[in-house]
Amino acid sequence: MTDIKDNAEVVTGTGRSVSIQVVQDVYNSLTSKIEHISQLFFDHHRTDAHAIANLHRIIEQTLEQYTCEASGCTVAVRYSNSQVERFSSMERFMAQGLNRNISTENVEIDYDFLILLPKTKEAKPYNVSVGLRSTLGVVNRFRIKDATEGEKNIFYELETGTARADIQYVDLAVARNFEAQIEDWFSGLPKSRQSAFGHLTKVLAPATPVVVKALAASASCYFSFAFLSDSVSDSHSLFTACLISFAAISASLAAASPLSVWAKKAISRSGPYSLVCLSEADKALEKMQRNNMFIVWVKFIFAGAASVLFGLTANYLAAKIGI
Repeated sequence: MTDIKDNAEVVTGTGRSVSIQVVQDVYNSLTSKIEHISQLFFDHHRTDAHAIANLHRIIEQTLEQYTCEASGCTVAVRYSNSQVERFSSMERFMAQGLNRNISTENVEIDYDFLILLPKTKEAKPYNVSVGLRSTLGVVNRFRIKDATEGEKNIFYELETGTARADIQYVDLAVARNFEAQIEDWFSGLPKSRQSAFGHLTKVLAPATPVVVKALAASASCYFSFAFLSDSVSDSHSLFTACLISFAAISASLAAASPLSVWAKKAISRSGPYSLVCLSEADKALEKMQRNNMFIVWVKFIFAGAASVLFGLTANYLAAKIGI
């Protein structure tokens, strides 16, 4: 979309050229309507207090281009235990909001301005809001609050945004200026990039139940042959062996089914995640996540080994009972 400049003009019905800035100002005066633009970001960012302070400086520098008659900033922080703190200025947030012992879930930074543009006679209200989500903090809340599986599924399957920018405005050129500055700031944040190996793992995650069940069935077939092949001497013993094998395979598949679902969830939910790092609790959460991929593969190997063990146990018991 082409940006509308401050000096853009429209032609009235009388043929007179009028600045679009004046037109927007008159429209707001007559209707009291405020326009709104919003943008979602999806990169897995790592945002710390230094980055937030840098955003504040960028907003202030952008504001210097205009005649600002009043301004205000509030910062709201939501923690993983559902506690919310609000700070009346960025300075208070920096002085008091960085020493908590619970991980951060969301940070909302709100700016309110009264801006007087060169070709208008009255200052108009503008609101710039930046939201940052720590998906690691959300996952930690699930642990703290013992969230239901339904809540987790909604988050992992639907909630993909990690940051957003909302701007309420009268003059579009001003709004686009703030939007561009926020985009540039967000693009400069460190991002959590998933390795090719991790990406391949997540792509193959839907096949995990099939792999685990196939291992269980294959192990069950192998052990059925090993345990029962010597006992087959006639049609009656063959029928008994087939019946025992069928029961053993069914039992091993039934036992492997919940294990396969558990392994699939562990792999598909392995990350990457965004992080808002404001305290030592957030750093500890980040350190825990670094080892997550190793833990996921341990779980996958455990699921495979357990499937083979199910097959062995089911056939051993079936052979003992059948014989």
